[in-house]
Amino acid sequence: MKNLFFVLIAALTIGLTSCSKDRRINKKLEGSWNVTVYENVVMPSGSSLILTFNKGSNGSGTGTSAGTGYFILSNFTFIYDIVDEKMTMTHGTSVDKYTISDYSSSEITFITLQGKKIVMQAQ
Repeated sequence: MKNLFFVLIAALTIGLTSCSKDRRINKKLEGSWNVTVYENVVMPSGSSLILTFNKGSNGSGTGTSAGTGYFILSNFTFIYDIVDEKMTMTHGTSVDKYTISDYSSSEITFITLQGKKIVMQAQ
């Protein structure tokens, strides 16, 4: 009986910790971010990609993408969800998934499913 109690407490602790990490990430993510590295490549001169996140509740929200130069076709709105330090971003019929590997109030790093790095710096 004691073992069952400890397993239950451990499961609850892990579940609650994951949720609070996701909320912290969502809170830090709110605002506008300059993409400095896109899929392992430093942003080309004359191009920019800015993602703006509007925090919702429980690790979700909406946002916009605004690109110039090489990223001129990257202008769209999206919705996102963060669960277990992974982000799912949906825009139109496209769904992108990322792992959030590092995050602070000034820089966030995503890893794509293909293992490529995307780095964003706060504006």
